[in-house]
Amino acid sequence: MKKKITYSTILFSILMVLFFLPMFQEHCKVFRFKSLVGESVKEKTKFSKFSINDYRSGLWQKTLESYTSENYGFREPMIRLYSQYLFDFYQKTPVDFVSFGKGKWMFYKHTVDDYYGKEMFRWQKDNETAVTAFNNEINLVNKFRNLLKQYDIEFLWIIVPDKPIIYSEYLPDDTFDTTSINGRKYFTEKFDSIKLDYIDMNPYYLQIKDTSSFLLFPPTGHHWNFSAIYGADSILRYMEQQKNIRLPQIIYSNFHKSCKFSEERDRDIENALNLVRDVNLKGIYTSQEADVTFLRDSSVSKPNALFVGNSFVWQILDYVPSREIFEDFTFLYYNREAYIGHDKKQRPISEIDYAEKVLCSDYVVWLSNAAQIYKCSYNFIEDALISLCVSQDRQKQRRKEISDSLRRDTVFCNNNKKQFEYKLKKKTDELLRNVAVAFPELLKDSVLQVVNPNLDRYLTLRKINRDIEWKTAIFCQTSHLGKSYDELLQEEITNVLLQKPLLRDNKEFVTRDNFLNIHREQIIKDMQSDPKQMKSIKEKAKKYDKTMEQAIYDDADWILDNKIKQKNIIIPEFLE
Repeated sequence: MKKKITYSTILFSILMVLFFLPMFQEHCKVFRFKSLVGESVKEKTKFSKFSINDYRSGLWQKTLESYTSENYGFREPMIRLYSQYLFDFYQKTPVDFVSFGKGKWMFYKHTVDDYYGKEMFRWQKDNETAVTAFNNEINLVNKFRNLLKQYDIEFLWIIVPDKPIIYSEYLPDDTFDTTSINGRKYFTEKFDSIKLDYIDMNPYYLQIKDTSSFLLFPPTGHHWNFSAIYGADSILRYMEQQKNIRLPQIIYSNFHKSCKFSEERDRDIENALNLVRDVNLKGIYTSQEADVTFLRDSSVSKPNALFVGNSFVWQILDYVPSREIFEDFTFLYYNREAYIGHDKKQRPISEIDYAEKVLCSDYVVWLSNAAQIYKCSYNFIEDALISLCVSQDRQKQRRKEISDSLRRDTVFCNNNKKQFEYKLKKKTDELLRNVAVAFPELLKDSVLQVVNPNLDRYLTLRKINRDIEWKTAIFCQTSHLGKSYDELLQEEITNVLLQKPLLRDNKEFVTRDNFLNIHREQIIKDMQSDPKQMKSIKEKAKKYDKTMEQAIYDDADWILDNKIKQKNIIIPEFLE
């Protein structure tokens, strides 16, 4: 009897531990697990404070249920174990955007649907609607291209290779829908007819896939791997042709196993499945890359570029850093997020002045894969043309008219009673980006002209940005005048427009030492604002018997030299 009670006590204790352990883990986070990726990392529900009104309406219970399901203890390993079970026994996944192909190949579902002719219907209800949307976009793209040519700016439309097109033999079996319109073929045929510059890389990648020493796409990844270097080279050579200039030559050699980061990226579809263990690709695929260098001489140009596109751009930048090719660089990711400069500083897209970014560029490049061409230009062309060619008064007028129309729309009002003003603004903003609805005049046959009042300022800014000696002269006076480079740049633009004396002509401070000192001072300011770094410097000063001032200066000097070696800071040749 005593033994029986002991066993019962042990079993009860184990049960209680199992029961309360998830709650304990939820609140204390004792165990650390590998983070989930994919859909599982969407913004989590915040814990809702209890209120009688929310309880009566059922909102509090619903929010609590969502919060609990997203935050319970051991959520990560339980999801991974369930996903691994489905994958091992049934070759299935709870992730609805992944399709399993033949062998161990995986694809994003929308790219498979595009190959089989079904993706169009996800974006357009029928062929007539699709043709109207496509023709409107092509019309705007052509107008945009012709507008930019007036200001010596080249526009290029890039279609990068899609994995299902290049490796169709590994796709899951399905039937073709021959009733739909293929976006890639429709756009390229129309571009051919109006002689608009574009590159469709799919034929080239199909041509080289059997002779390449490595697979051009990873079996369990979505994006191109080191083969992105071929696409980058094609883009640069076409850019040279457009402006009759020379850009740096890409040289690659010494193929070797990829770094950990590249290996992880090559498994991005697989990672979205949240499996316990990696899919074994031994004998099928080895992630590899090569050493990349850039050949340049005095005849090589460094233009300014604005890229708009999807995640395929990131792979290009992994192997071809923007600072190696361009003087200035901006990337509008899906036209939803902005990454400015070679350091890719992120800024909200709402802060981007499209007219300035476009007019200050030498090249505007749109880049995406075939399966996403149904989204047209991610609304970039529309946003840019509105900023360039629609007056502020006209924009304000249409905003008021659209907003008033929505207020009179009974269906809209009834469906959006909660947070009405917020939803009204959101819908108005959405309709203002629809040129066919908000500014149909842009679709007419007339030639578009820039009406943005800051046109002269933007063109002057581009002129300064193209002149390294002018930019350096402004930069070298920042410390002396106690102003930032951007402040002095705007002052110089005003000087040009008002025909005042220019900062460019003040050569007294334009020296190599002053150039380096300003960079060093900024590094010191950054160090002094970082408590951890200052603690480390204090320890070094004590260890090597230095004053704090000397230790800070020495560390700043080391960081400066390192930035120069890594080309994060480039000393202009005329200062050498």
